[in-house]
Amino acid sequence: MKYKKYLPFLICGALLLVSQVTFAQPPPPPPPPPPPPAGVPIDGGIIALLGAGLVYGYRKYFSAKSA
Repeated sequence: MKYKKYLPFLICGALLLVSQVTFAQPPPPPPPPPPPPAGVPIDGGIIALLGAGLVYGYRKYFSAKSA
């Protein structure tokens, strides 16, 4: 066989090529962000509404008491 002395180089080259193609994969995607916490956060609108309700109730109570 004429190519017998090149056979080990061809096999080694094929193995190196296959190994490079196999390991040339992109990295995995980053993990997704964590889910938001459960429940509804208390924002400024709810606090202002509760404060207005307290002031209204306080004024209503004392206006009825003085009348």
